[in-house]
Amino acid sequence: IQKYLTLYILDIPRSVADEMMLSAREYLAWMEEMNLQMSDVNSYFSAMSSDYTEVEFGDLQRNFEDLEEIALAAQEFVEVNSSLLDSINHATEFDIDVFETKKLWLLANVIFNRGDYVLAKQRINEAQSMYSYETKGEFGLVYYSRKNPVQALSALIVLLGVGLFGGYLSRKGYLKRKIRLLKK
Repeated sequence: IQKYLTLYILDIPRSVADEMMLSAREYLAWMEEMNLQMSDVNSYFSAMSSDYTEVEFGDLQRNFEDLEEIALAAQEFVEVNSSLLDSINHATEFDIDVFETKKLWLLANVIFNRGDYVLAKQRINEAQSMYSYETKGEFGLVYYSRKNPVQALSALIVLLGVGLFGGYLSRKGYLKRKIRLLKK
């Protein structure tokens, strides 16, 4: 009776491969929860599953890195998208022209809805840079006073009044203390 033993030499320990499979499942669950297009991610996950059963952990790691890149790009896009939309709306309230930013934001959303999350992340980052360029120096005290002169003037008058009144009260208190000291 002859017995054969197959020895697998692994580049990556099984525990690391298990962690990668668990992380991949978490990414899949998040993407399903967000109702995102998952065709590429599912193909990478199925390749990972077959690599895991065939004990090809090097290929599993490459597929995991590709899957992780897509999932992290989608997560970053979702985070940046809402804040950029709020910033665009804020700029629009102040009558700041952010037309190029809106175009890039819309393009990024179209690409995201198409399912190319890595490219969508790049486009949303470009939209953020364009927003910074278009609104450079547009927010602040000078801009607000230029756009809202009545409110800025009234705030200046109130601050001036508070300053003068505060100075008057402090001088009055100082002089009262001096008079009390001189009487003693």
